[in-house]
Amino acid sequence: MKGWKRNALGSSAGPGYRGARGPRKPLATLPDSRSRAPRAEGLVGLAVAAALVSCARDSEPVASAESPPRHVLLVVVDTLRADHLGCYGYSRNTSPRIDGLATQGVRFERCVSQAPWTTPSIGALVTSRYPRALGIETEESRLGEEWFLLSEALQRHGFATGAVVSHSFCSSEWNFHQGFDEFDESNVLGHDAVTSESVSNLAIEFVDRHRDDRFFLWLHYFDPHFSYIEHPQFPFHGKGDYDGPVQSGMKFRRLREMAADLDSEDLAEVRRLYDSEIAYTDYHLGRVFDRLKDHGLWEDTMIVFVGDHGEEFLEHGDLGHARTLYEELLHVPLIVRIPGRMAGVMSFPVAVLDVYPTVLNALQLPLPSMEALQGRDLFGETDFRQRPVISETQRRRNLRSVVQGDFKLVRQVGSGQVTLFQLPQDPDEQEDVSDEFPAIRDHLLELLEEFESIEYRPASMIQIPEEDRERLEALGYLEDG
Repeated sequence: MKGWKRNALGSSAGPGYRGARGPRKPLATLPDSRSRAPRAEGLVGLAVAAALVSCARDSEPVASAESPPRHVLLVVVDTLRADHLGCYGYSRNTSPRIDGLATQGVRFERCVSQAPWTTPSIGALVTSRYPRALGIETEESRLGEEWFLLSEALQRHGFATGAVVSHSFCSSEWNFHQGFDEFDESNVLGHDAVTSESVSNLAIEFVDRHRDDRFFLWLHYFDPHFSYIEHPQFPFHGKGDYDGPVQSGMKFRRLREMAADLDSEDLAEVRRLYDSEIAYTDYHLGRVFDRLKDHGLWEDTMIVFVGDHGEEFLEHGDLGHARTLYEELLHVPLIVRIPGRMAGVMSFPVAVLDVYPTVLNALQLPLPSMEALQGRDLFGETDFRQRPVISETQRRRNLRSVVQGDFKLVRQVGSGQVTLFQLPQDPDEQEDVSDEFPAIRDHLLELLEEFESIEYRPASMIQIPEEDRERLEALGYLEDG
């Protein structure tokens, strides 16, 4: 089992237990969406509600599965924008295998990440709690041991649990190994490494070993994250078409220093390199899909494919991620394939933290108390057309956003500055419509005030060695606190 290490935390006291830590205190949660209709009274309130949900419609019903799947594959691709995949309308053929998955599952057109960087976003994914509840604010914030992760829930119910991760921010040092029998982090090799092939190799080994078991396998692919590297088998328009300053494998700090001088051709080259990374990842993910089919497991495997956050290419003046809450960072792909259910497209806003309860319900397993989970089953009874979705970051600026229906409000916590966008009419978020829709602005501000009532627990912190700090600073991390 080269590359794998046994997780002693998952077995000594029985599946899912890590020793006595005292009772878990449920966190406050946003009320169920059915109780969150706009509070404005009379015709104004009705107008607000109608405007918020005017284009949030389901395109196709979803049929119930007769029996639960035996296996779950959770795929997270780091730094993956939804709008760079073919199934989300992208012109380049970056994602044939992911696109194929979308034809067999439910594609969520408007999945919102809870944070524009890895630790809080994946923390929300595996705990079904907002980053505020987890206390994750900076790169040194560690996921708390008190949280009951999706992996622990499945381990407790007899699933063999395995993970292959390729970024330190979701590694065992940051406590993401909880609930895994096997947790491989041999691909945490830094931003210059190419790791998708190795991640898939280890995934195939896991599937081979556990083909006769019920299993949960989490794969974390990192290659689309900077540094952006061209893969010769996926050149798109090919070398020789560009002779500017942007180079494959360029250090990100250098690229950010050049940002003010980058022209449209330079940015097109950055996007080409990014797309090559996506296509390379798609190819190697397809190898995992093929192995499931070879073993006859495909029709008994639930697959969840999701991005943790996106990437910005100067749409609003910055490169990279973590610092803002624009759609290029928060709009991530989400595809859920459950054997026995029809495929379709859902157009309402959903959240990354909805994955946890969706998986457990698909497997017909009991959920933790609804007070303990802040996500909702994507195929349950929640009216997602009115359910708000929150995102947040404290990197450089303290920002929070809320999406409900067609509208998105962003608030800068320190200054109180507010911006309101009407996304279908303004998907690039260029026009503040706060004055045009004051009732909606005030309603969404109330939702953010409710969100701030969630109990906040400071996360434990880790000490990053000086040599690692220097490396992270060179990549654009840590500099903003």
